[in-house]
Amino acid sequence: MNLTLRLRAATGLDLGVAAVERAVRERMRATGAGIDYDPQPGTPEFDALVDLVVVPESWILRDPAVFETALRFVQTRLLTRPGRQVRVLSLPCAGGEEPYSLAMLLAHAGIEPEHCRIDAFDLSRAAIARARAGRYTRNAFRGDDQGLRARFFTEDGDEHVIGAAPRAYVAFVQANLFDVDPAVTGTYDLVFCRNLLIYFDLATQQRAAARLAALLADDGLLLAGYAEAPALCRAGFAPRTPHDTFALRKHGRRAADVLRAPPAPPRARHRVRPRPRATCWPKRRPTPTPAGWRMRKTRAARCSPCARTMPKRGSCSDSRPNARAGRRVRKTAGGAASTSIPTITKRCAGWRCSPNSAATSPRVGACARARARACAAREAARMKHLPVRTWDEVACWRGIGVAGDRSCPELATHVHCRNCPVYAGAAQHNLQRPVAADYRDAWARELARPEPPPARTDAAALAFRVGREWLAVAMALAVEVAPPAPAHRLPHRGRGALLGIVNVGGRLLPAVSLARLLNVDTDDVPPPPGRHAFARLLVLALGPHRYALPVDEVHGVMRHAQDAMRPPAANVGRAPPGLVAGVFAAGAIEAGLLDTARLRAELEAQLR
Repeated sequence: MNLTLRLRAATGLDLGVAAVERAVRERMRATGAGIDYDPQPGTPEFDALVDLVVVPESWILRDPAVFETALRFVQTRLLTRPGRQVRVLSLPCAGGEEPYSLAMLLAHAGIEPEHCRIDAFDLSRAAIARARAGRYTRNAFRGDDQGLRARFFTEDGDEHVIGAAPRAYVAFVQANLFDVDPAVTGTYDLVFCRNLLIYFDLATQQRAAARLAALLADDGLLLAGYAEAPALCRAGFAPRTPHDTFALRKHGRRAADVLRAPPAPPRARHRVRPRPRATCWPKRRPTPTPAGWRMRKTRAARCSPCARTMPKRGSCSDSRPNARAGRRVRKTAGGAASTSIPTITKRCAGWRCSPNSAATSPRVGACARARARACAAREAARMKHLPVRTWDEVACWRGIGVAGDRSCPELATHVHCRNCPVYAGAAQHNLQRPVAADYRDAWARELARPEPPPARTDAAALAFRVGREWLAVAMALAVEVAPPAPAHRLPHRGRGALLGIVNVGGRLLPAVSLARLLNVDTDDVPPPPGRHAFARLLVLALGPHRYALPVDEVHGVMRHAQDAMRPPAANVGRAPPGLVAGVFAAGAIEAGLLDTARLRAELEAQLR
């Protein structure tokens, strides 16, 4: 087994050959080893090599919302289970920033170390040594530490040393995730595992998720990274609530609720008599049907498994099938019938409460979610045989998914629509749709068409606009395109094209108006349609001098053929003779090219 495979087996990381080679070169330079460098697992040199391939990167109070959730969870745990210690696992703990952050919040909240214990594991021995030392530089406080540094750290030169109060909560151990045995350590109420699974391949992610599930208590809470939640949800976890993106629980288990402030009691002018709980659902008001549509029951819907599994009306106080369940909406004025996934929760799920109301009615919400999942699967299978335009009508991700009102019950399982089989089925159907009969022949003719020969260009010019006129100068003259700046007038030089002097990058340059020099009208010039135009200072180098020319817009570099230039147009004929050498076209712009020698003579004449 080569060194790369041994490192993968020891760390579980999906290491690339380049990363291993970089770490090996660094260790060979540090130890002076030769070409026979081949450390074996269990040796100090192999552990030093492992420290180079892992990524122990974190900082104090990284993602404050995660730690706020963790603190509320611990407080709820202590209130609901007094006298029992809350066990927290941080894996990987890197340099100790994560467990120390939670420990400082616990100390700030008045929770004693005997009430909450944090076990911190990491694969890197160097990271564990740094965590036990508790010495951090300013880089560890790159986020908002909320005053924790001033309260729990002491300065020692350029470093900050953590105090004894947070240390009492944490115990650091060097170990791999796959080496942590739940039979030895026991289960944990709260598990931090962030930014670890992103370095694993798919098979290793499944193993890691299974080990985390064994380490987490049945009613515990797992705090994962934002990018790892979908992989964990596919491996047996689920979001604690439909809106959680990092707080997960075991699928089918209910994590302890986070402590929240009780809502304010409603203000009532009169004494409201509580309504007695009904033994069955009250009669539902009919929903108005849009004009041009009619409701029709279908036998298939009445005999569907979804309809057969509905509880009988009035069987319990928590269940009543929707009176409109099993109906299909059909348009009467033209167009075929179409069924859309956004109506599944209303038509097929058929409950009075929405599927997201599981917090208030768990039985109704669970039944609605199960029935909506079954109906969504049947709808997806049926839609695979319909035309492509039907998927545009389905588009449940735009109606009840992440791009809509987020009322889809599948979001509790898949977190995002991209992980849903309905969304994947739409993409697969779209990519595998049959092509038209003449599709291949049309593209064959298009690709067989010879390409037109490229236009011959042998010169480059910088195009710009003054007033309504497009002009250009040779690229060899252009030095800089600077933002506009005010020109300071010179005494007794108020006439002519010389505007004064202007500061360009700390250098004073003469500013010359091309509009006056070329007799170009700049009054009542409308803005260019469909784009933004910005005034600029065009700095040109002509001989020993540099000039700053104010222009209304700079188009950019345009290539042209010198032998294809035409004589100057009539609209630039008012310029001094010979100043415009010719006109060339590039796309939709026709620019007049200024003669270099004649332009230099005109600019030098303005300085005399």
